[in-house]
Parts: sequence; C-alpha cells; structure tokens
Amino acid sequence: YRLELATRQVVDSYRTGQDTPLNVVRIDCTDDSAGEQLERHLKYPSFFGDTTLIVAHHAACELLKTTAETYAVASLADIVIVGVQDTSAKGYDKKIAVAFQKMCDATEYSQLTGAGLISWIQSYCSTIGGSIDATTAGSLIRQVGEDTRLLAAELEKLTAYAGTEPISKPMISALTRARIERDEWELSNALDSHDKRAIVAAVWRNTQQGTPEQLLIGSLAAGFRNLMMVKDLTDRRYTPPVIA
Repeated sequence: YRLELATRQVVDSYRTGQDTPLNVVRIDCTDDSAGEQLERHLKYPSFFGDTTLIVAHHAACELLKTTAETYAVASLADIVIVGVQDTSAKGYDKKIAVAFQKMCDATEYSQLTGAGLISWIQSYCSTIGGSIDATTAGSLIRQVGEDTRLLAAELEKLTAYAGTEPISKPMISALTRARIERDEWELSNALDSHDKRAIVAAVWRNTQQGTPEQLLIGSLAAGFRNLMMVKDLTDRRYTPPVIA
C-alpha cells in the first residue's frame, strides 16, 4: 500500500510541475502485450510536446531493462518511466532490481513494524486531518494487524468519526472489528481425530463468525471427502508424499 501511495505522489508531483499536459500510462510488464505497449510510447515522439509518464509494474524484468537500453530512455526529455516492483512477490529478477537501484533514483519501502509502523500511522493520520497518540496507535495495530492498507482504511473511518478530537481507544473498540485468526483445517482435523468436542467447537466458531449454513455444510462435505480419499489411498499402500 505504501508503494501505491508513493507512486501516486510521484505522478502528482510530475503533473503539478508540468507546463504541458502529462500523459500517464500504466503497464504491467508481465502482460503479453507489455513489450508492444512500451515500444508504442517510446518509438514515436509526441506531436504536441507533452510528457508521457509510464508507470511500469513488475518492473524488475528483462523486458523493461532491454527496452530502456534500446531506446536510451535516460536521454529522452519527453518520457519518464516509474518502475514499481513488489520484492515480496515471487518471480522478479533480483539482479535487474539491484541494477535499477544503482542506475536510477530509487526508493525502497521495507516492511514496517514496531515504532516505525506507529510513526507511519501518526503521519498518515495527520495527512487526512486526524491525530492519534503512539499508545492508541499500538492498540490499533493489535486490533487490525500490520497491513498498512487495512490500517489506512480504519484510520480514515476513525478520523471521520472523531472529528476534531484525537482518536481514542474506546473509538477503536467501538468501530474496529478485531482480526480473526482462522484455522482453515480446524473442522477437518477435528473430524479426522473423531474428537466430538472439537467438532462442535469448530462448527460453533464458524457459526459465530457468520459463516453461511450452505458454506458450513460444504466444508463438512469437503472434509469427509478428503478423509475418504486419504483413507482409500492409504489402504492402497500409497506413500504419504504421494497422498499429499
């Protein structure tokens, strides 16, 4: 989410600093047509002298590196490329990511925890017209978790509710739903162990969490089906890795 915010800020800064119109293009480098889209904007200059800003997602890839070198993007006055890469995702080229960091104006956004996350919460709250102290921010993290997108959504709701007052712990308790730690295999494991108490507890917990009855019946059916399949394969002397 912080990557998304930073990308918006870069686009806005170019838009406000331009005397000519800014043409913003968003390209996902994993798309089959990404190369064609990039070339279309790099190959032919603008007739009206406006600037094209290309936001390239999944940027740490051979396609963008080769294209940038072929068209000497650094020397083009009317083209700006903003490369965005989520390094927590799999499949990106780490060597190219490092190369881009060395040759470009790069900013890295690492996962925030502890005091850093609390500081971000206070800063974000201030930008949307609210206020929250560090202790209350810690309570919000315990309630919602460390996902900045979820935190931002809750902060906007709480700020709107608080008005001119600082966000408080009672407001968080009243308006913010505690995150639910789900065990997707709880019901299947209870069935497999023939633990009646655990089965009833799992069904009760799902009911309390608002799971629709049809989905609950489906979970029971899927659990029985999986157990029957495992038993059948075990009786046929398949090894555990093959069964898995």
